[in-house]
Amino acid sequence: VDVAAHRPLLRVLHRRSLHPGLGLAVGGAEARVERSPVEDPEEGPVRRYVDRGVAGLAIEVDLAAGDRLPLALTPGGPGPVAVYLLAGTDAVWSLHAAGELRYTHYYQILNQVENLDWAAEVLEDRWFTWNQPPGWSPVLAVAGLLATPDLPGGNLLFLWVLALVGLSGVRLLSLLAPSAPPLAWLLPAGMAAAHGLLMFEPASTNFPDSLYAAALVGVGIQLAGRRRGGFAALGVAAQALRWPGTVAATLLAVAWRAFRREAVAGGLVRLWAAVAALGLLAFGLARFAPGVDPDIADLGFILWFETFPEHWHGNADPAALLARVPHFYALWAAYTGGGIAVAALLAAFARPSPARAGARALLAGAFAYSLLLCTVDHHPTHYFLPLVAWTGPALGAGLAASRSAWVRHGLAALCLAGLWIFLWKGVV
Repeated sequence: VDVAAHRPLLRVLHRRSLHPGLGLAVGGAEARVERSPVEDPEEGPVRRYVDRGVAGLAIEVDLAAGDRLPLALTPGGPGPVAVYLLAGTDAVWSLHAAGELRYTHYYQILNQVENLDWAAEVLEDRWFTWNQPPGWSPVLAVAGLLATPDLPGGNLLFLWVLALVGLSGVRLLSLLAPSAPPLAWLLPAGMAAAHGLLMFEPASTNFPDSLYAAALVGVGIQLAGRRRGGFAALGVAAQALRWPGTVAATLLAVAWRAFRREAVAGGLVRLWAAVAALGLLAFGLARFAPGVDPDIADLGFILWFETFPEHWHGNADPAALLARVPHFYALWAAYTGGGIAVAALLAAFARPSPARAGARALLAGAFAYSLLLCTVDHHPTHYFLPLVAWTGPALGAGLAASRSAWVRHGLAALCLAGLWIFLWKGVV
């Protein structure tokens, strides 16, 4: 490898080893593609999804023009190998942006593989998953069984769920503001496209959060349609996909009662009764039939850990918590092309109407739910999916309540342009 006369930081990467074991040695440093690499010795090895991977070395060299840097490859099996020489560690993002190499965080690989493993075990001997609620693994297992296994099947399911999110947004907008301006009907599609990027870019497509977002939009549809049984059913579905599901549905129902002046008590009673019954069932299994699932005995600890240490890591300093809030809401605005800010302004100042009341109810529920998330010490993109999905119908309803045709059409076009810019840049 010929290197110009300067002191670059070299990043050498290789990939596409069909079998683990391919080794790379440069300047006395070594790296090897491993099926189960160890990042933290205390955590042990983390299994990869496939039998091929990427290994990287960062080294400092001091070479004159024409000098050669020895590079040694140890075969790991048949198949092509690519080697990249990058003048700086940040240059790996250029390969990521080009799609040549896709960077995925170490713990994200762990999450991906866990979802796949749990789904595969459902087809064999697993009854429930508890580190995430039990509703997702059976759905992912069926996708793998009927379509194609592992990530390809999960990605196919993701596309169908993404369509469900967008169509559900259109349905909710039709109930809140059937007279919404023409461009407003494109907003749920734009938010669904943003949703797709938010899950594709960090490699979260086999997570339950997309279906969770669809369930929470469905909760809004049931509230708008005044269907108590449907509200409870979709609330239970949201709870079966992510632990805050019942709380999110309850917050939206309370906001609905406050701004739409519609009865929600019956639906809330059904929802909480169903969730309580399921909780008692889990407690009964843990107490009297622990052999059904060996992890069920740890459900209390799992709920506590997944709620608090996993998200706040014991930091209760008010200054530290409040410092995270602006960043969270800036991300929400960016992910919706500025739509959440425009929706809030319209809900505050548009003329009184059923459409404005619907926009206010949806936004009040969304902002109440966001208070559970905005102080968490990390802001992964899947946290924002329900907020993004609710923003489209709320914005469309707010536009319908505006007195000015110029405002209705102009702001709709502005938000769609903002979404296009966000999607074009592709930065999350």
